[in-house]
Amino acid sequence: MFKNLLLVVVTSLTLFSCSQKSCDKNAKHNEEEVAVEKVAVTPNDEAKLAISGMVCEIGCAGLIEKELNDMAGVAVADVVYEDSTATVSFDNNVVTKDEIISMVNNIANHQYSATVLSETSAE
Repeated sequence: MFKNLLLVVVTSLTLFSCSQKSCDKNAKHNEEEVAVEKVAVTPNDEAKLAISGMVCEIGCAGLIEKELNDMAGVAVADVVYEDSTATVSFDNNVVTKDEIISMVNNIANHQYSATVLSETSAE
């Protein structure tokens, strides 16, 4: 009886956990990357993005936020899983909002889709 219960619990956790194959591939890929020193960015633009395709806070939203924050020209990115949004402050002389959207759309074999909800320019 205990073995059957344990099998059901393990199977359920495996099927419904955050660590999907696409997230696992990116996690392994990120572990192999060489650390790149991030240059200080003076943001002059901000975009709020709607992001679809996220199924978990840590694996999906965390991965998107990390990738955005590692992107050249991005000063700070904040992904909110509950709202399916990301707020990205960036230097539009270094990176465009279209490049940011494209990067999000290409994470995890196109698992996510980003669109602009609003944007604010400091210029």
